[in-house]
Amino acid sequence: MYAKNVTILNILIYINKLLLDLYLVEILLDQSVMINKFKAWHLDLIEKVQKLTGLSNYQIIWISFIEGLIIGFLIGYFI
Repeated sequence: MYAKNVTILNILIYINKLLLDLYLVEILLDQSVMINKFKAWHLDLIEKVQKLTGLSNYQIIWISFIEGLIIGFLIGYFI
């Protein structure tokens, strides 16, 4: 009787692990979809800004670099 209960318990634990693994895979796939949507939105936004301002890719990269330096210095100064 004890061995039968242990076997059933092991089967239930295994099924629980499989369900958890499937749930984690679903979460990772959802995150992947959201990341791809965010990247597409960001690229569209950059293209719109470039069309409005007439800036080249190189100029946008330098502006982003300088912006990062300024934000980094501000964070470093206040922290």
